[in-house]
Amino acid sequence: IDKHIHILENRPAAKFPTLGSPSAPVTIEFFINLGNARSANAHRILSELAARHPKRLRVIYRLADRRERSSNLAQIFGREAFEQGRFFEFLAAFYGKRHRPPVSRDYPKVARRAGVDYRRVQEALESMRHDQLLNANHLYWRRMQVQHLPGVLINGHHAARSNDLESLVALYDRAYDE
Repeated sequence: IDKHIHILENRPAAKFPTLGSPSAPVTIEFFINLGNARSANAHRILSELAARHPKRLRVIYRLADRRERSSNLAQIFGREAFEQGRFFEFLAAFYGKRHRPPVSRDYPKVARRAGVDYRRVQEALESMRHDQLLNANHLYWRRMQVQHLPGVLINGHHAARSNDLESLVALYDRAYDE
C-alpha cells in the first residue's frame, strides 16, 4: 500500500439554503417569497419542526416569486445572504419578532445586522447574477404545480396549506410513516 495516497472527501457546495440532514427520510421543499408575510409565519413553523427532527427532516428553501423574472428585491437579498453563508442569520434579522417583513428601504440595515456585505448585494443587483437561479426556482414551482407561495412539497408530493405547527406535524408524520 502506497503511504502517499490521500483520500479527499468531495462535498459540493449546497445550491439551496437547507436545514437538517441530507440523509433525512423526509424532505420538505419550501417555496418562499421573503417579502410575503405568510412566508415569515411558514418559516417559523418549519424552523420549529426542523429543530424537533434534525436528523429525520430536511427543509430546502427555494426562493421563488410569482413572476418569471424575479424583480423581488427581498429574493436578491436572500440569495446573496446565502452566497455569503449568512442566509439564516439574514432570515432572523429580516423577520425578527415582527409578523410582517420589513419594507424594502430597510433591507440594507437588515443585511448589515445579519453580517451580509451590502456592497456584494449591490453587485448582485447590477449583474443580475442570481436571476437565472431564481427563475429556475419559479419554473420548478410552476412545473410542480404548487398552488401557493409560500408552498411546500413533502417528499415530492403536494401538501395542503398549513398555517400552524400541528397541521404541519401531521403532514410530516404521514410522510415519515410512508
